[in-house]
Amino acid sequence: MNADVASYFLTATYDPALTLLSVVIAVFASYIALDLAQRVDTAAINTAWYWLIAASLAMGTGIWSMHFVAMLAFSLPIRLGYDVATTLVSWFAAVSASGVALLIASRSTMSIVQCAVGSVVMGSGICAMHYTGMMAMKMQPAIVWQPMWLALSIVVALLASFAALQLFRWMRSRSRSRRISWQVAASTVMGLAIVGMHFSGMAAAQFPRGSICGAASVENSTWLGAVIGGATLFLLGVILVKSTAETRAQDQLAALNETLKRHNAELVDLNKKLLTAKEQLEQADKLASIGQLAAGVAHEINNPLGFVGSNVTTLGGYVERLFELLAAYEAITSVTDNPSLHALRDRIDLAYLRNDVPALLRDTKDGVERVRRIVQDLKDFSRVDTNGDWQYADLHQCIDSTLNILASEIKSKADVVKEYGNLPEIECLPSQLNQVIMNLVMNAAQAITDERGVISIRTAAEADYVWIEIADTGIGIPEAHMSRIFDPFFTTKPIGKGTGLGLSLSYGIVQKHQGRIEVTSEVSKGTSFRVVLPVCAALHRPAADERAV
Repeated sequence: MNADVASYFLTATYDPALTLLSVVIAVFASYIALDLAQRVDTAAINTAWYWLIAASLAMGTGIWSMHFVAMLAFSLPIRLGYDVATTLVSWFAAVSASGVALLIASRSTMSIVQCAVGSVVMGSGICAMHYTGMMAMKMQPAIVWQPMWLALSIVVALLASFAALQLFRWMRSRSRSRRISWQVAASTVMGLAIVGMHFSGMAAAQFPRGSICGAASVENSTWLGAVIGGATLFLLGVILVKSTAETRAQDQLAALNETLKRHNAELVDLNKKLLTAKEQLEQADKLASIGQLAAGVAHEINNPLGFVGSNVTTLGGYVERLFELLAAYEAITSVTDNPSLHALRDRIDLAYLRNDVPALLRDTKDGVERVRRIVQDLKDFSRVDTNGDWQYADLHQCIDSTLNILASEIKSKADVVKEYGNLPEIECLPSQLNQVIMNLVMNAAQAITDERGVISIRTAAEADYVWIEIADTGIGIPEAHMSRIFDPFFTTKPIGKGTGLGLSLSYGIVQKHQGRIEVTSEVSKGTSFRVVLPVCAALHRPAADERAV
């Protein structure tokens, strides 16, 4: 601008204190706007509009206050003033522009096109606020505008609006621990951009010499700027305190809600465990009843079986004596010729009887012995003749008695291969371990569906532990099911073929013995279960269990 042109316009000055106050207001208002924008984004539907209105008022009033305080910092060598009604219109423009911006920023998703449209609306509102506020001066003659600075102020308003919307969206992705520091930095950038727009617009305005300010409602003064600025900062501070308190309350409510969810999940899990325990107890009671019934039947059979075995043995002795007597009679009759006696001997086929009767007696004794072994296996399996206390038992005997019980179930499907190692007797509840062995062997037999397979049973001792491994050549277990095979009621068998409690019950029994079950499986190749048990369970049981026992 040359000297002739400069002499035609009035020289403007700025109050440094009010100028600085306007910058502080812009930055503080930007900080509050960012904070409330997050509140609008995270609030429930019924409170989102409340926070949107509050955020619009805070942001719009902050921007307008910054503008008005900066206008009060502006002075000319003439008396200045501002029309109240026009000034209120400028305030409304700032609040409306802020509301539109926050409404767009609160969307869950915001495309670049939406952000651009929102920045045009917001930037236009800020420009409308600024230039409407300057119109409130009602200058005569009219203000002369420099096109370059005027265009620059509009560009800065649009860029500041675009940056504000981007900052709103960007702040939502920040972690809570670092959000405050980022919010301070972002609000500083945003506030300075707003200040830059205002002073670019002011630089575009030129006031001819001899101009008169037609607004007399409000006079330009430092104290008025301080009052408006202080009131604005106080209002923004109150809103910040309210927002912070609300944030803390929501955080506490969210924490309480998470605690309630966690406790509810724990209760649901506990309820499932109680249901599982109930089902297992019912299953155990059923098994105990079956065991008692089997033992009772075995006891009832055992008594008459003893009579039968004893009588068969005695009968064998009697038959031997009778055959000795017949041999003596034959020696006597061989020297006499008695046709009727010879005919009787031929009719009863005495030679055949002499060979067949001992064979029949041997078969009968063998059958009685087999029945006796079955009865003994039933007694060993049920163990009802014990008082339920922990005792030392031979695992091989447990396996053999269980295999004898399951012989009819296995023989048509698989060959059983036993590879026993040298095992010490272990402290256990034998009837419960029998149940584990029975469940694993039955599962192995049921897994063999097509060709005849093999069930391998191996045992060994390692340090203070022993293990039993039951492997089959069946269909195997899919990898997706491996994590669930010990869950109660989980089964891959057809409906009616299993309860899904066998492995769950076995897992509980092994844990009760302070042991573990290891599983390896390959589809179409087979499955192997290894039960690892301590030799002395008492050394591994918690003190509470010891007292319970």
